[in-house]
Amino acid sequence: MTSSTPPPLDTPLTCEVLKPLLDQLSDGLTLCDHDDGVLYANHVALRLLGSNVIGHRLESQLIDDQPGVKIAIHTGMHLDMRELPFGLGMRAYLFRDQGSRISADQALARLRGLVEAWPDAVLFCDANGLEISDANRAARQLLEDDHHRLTRENLSVIFCDKDADRLQKFIRQGLLSRRGAVRREMLLRNDVPVEATLIRLDEHQGQLTLMAMLRDRSHYLGKLRAVEHKLAKAQSMISRDSLTGLCNRHGFDKALEEFIIAGASGREFALMIGDIDHFKQINDSHGHLVGDEALHKIGQCIRAQLRDADLVARYGGEEFCILVVCGAAMLSEIAERIRHAVGDTPLALDNGTLLPVTLSLGACMFEPGIDGETLFEHADDALYAAKESGRNRVVMFQSP
Repeated sequence: MTSSTPPPLDTPLTCEVLKPLLDQLSDGLTLCDHDDGVLYANHVALRLLGSNVIGHRLESQLIDDQPGVKIAIHTGMHLDMRELPFGLGMRAYLFRDQGSRISADQALARLRGLVEAWPDAVLFCDANGLEISDANRAARQLLEDDHHRLTRENLSVIFCDKDADRLQKFIRQGLLSRRGAVRREMLLRNDVPVEATLIRLDEHQGQLTLMAMLRDRSHYLGKLRAVEHKLAKAQSMISRDSLTGLCNRHGFDKALEEFIIAGASGREFALMIGDIDHFKQINDSHGHLVGDEALHKIGQCIRAQLRDADLVARYGGEEFCILVVCGAAMLSEIAERIRHAVGDTPLALDNGTLLPVTLSLGACMFEPGIDGETLFEHADDALYAAKESGRNRVVMFQSP
């Protein structure tokens, strides 16, 4: 290995947590297997020992100078060397040149200080009993533990009841049988949502320790909900007609696609197109405000005759498109009910007179294999026939 940048280690612990911490030490540190093969060296160790130390046995890179002092073969530097009680199933060695001596205890204290200052919550616990042995400042703040009561508590009690019940199961299935890490979205007992990462640490004596890293997601989820709300509002505005409150053409086109997909799977439905009779005369004789009232009132009248699974849209001008879930036997009855409801709801003018309004409708059942454009053309042809035959009537499309 000739690169001066240390490669990632095999364990998720060093990849995700220890490596960025150890690289901040001002002293050289190597992690070795039980045969003293170098698995990892931080940046300072690479400078002191040489960039090709990784992958080789540590003793082959050093020669004795005096007790406790080694000479690095590749750099010629005189180094203090100490083995640290590091654990994790590895052997750890601390190196510094003789001009910058620091005790092993100080080095461990510095590492501990880095964990204490880590922005995410970090807790350590016994893998079998899940008894918490230590927690950093972020963990105490996240769990509102001002008096260090977390120590000796069971890890499961920091989570809500549901996630506490799941905890032991996914630890057993995901970590105790193999090395690795488990990541889950969980909820703390104080209702804070977190991303929980559980990492298995192997001790020399065969005891297993777990490290839990908790990242507060409440701020992120709050922002996400705000964005989702804005998107939903924007989508609603895009799909709604401002005058009638019904779906507009864009909303109808999307709904028709969904109806056709369901229709291909066997759900029966029909398309009706309704057009207000003599709408131009209403606008010309009584003004656009009355015309707008007619559009709004008729749109609500049609909506009142439909069920939740149905949909009505103002497609454009005085034209309404209606998607209704029904079979062919019911289609004519539903269409006539809509036509009569509109005819029985005249507009009240300012002078007290009632202005009758009627609706012509063309209807067509969906048949598997036809697309939305064809279905619309068939219903529109039926509407044209209703207009031509006198208006205020329903015409059903008949296949040639």
